[in-house]
Amino acid sequence: MRYQGTYIPLITPLDGAGQVCESSLVRLIHQTREHVSGFVPCLTSGEGWCLDTGQWQAMVALTLAHAGDREVIAGIERATTEEVLSLACQAEAMGVETLIITTPFGQGISQGAMEQHFRSLHEATGLNIFIYNESAFLATECTGRR
Repeated sequence: MRYQGTYIPLITPLDGAGQVCESSLVRLIHQTREHVSGFVPCLTSGEGWCLDTGQWQAMVALTLAHAGDREVIAGIERATTEEVLSLACQAEAMGVETLIITTPFGQGISQGAMEQHFRSLHEATGLNIFIYNESAFLATECTGRR
């Protein structure tokens, strides 16, 4: 697959109960669809690392359902390789072909651990992988829900 054009990050619209608001997401996708090549849920708008698993699953599934012929590149921001791999496998089962992921984050993550993180994901899935360089996560922990 060749990537060109504009891929926009989608802000995760949550309702008062903390659930993904499908109608808000549909409006956002439909207002931008004709101008973009694809959508990136759960990452680059800043909240991806604090979404719980249910919110992440709903956001990816709903984006896939409403993206039409536009590509969906699922974002995953989790502290450990195991957490990222779990969501990557779920994304692949949902029909996602491409991920954008960060390194593991927290204190003391070595370059070797980062390399092994990406190698593990590459070996465990058939997904295309983009690396999102976010150095602030290397020493930051999420205080949101998981």
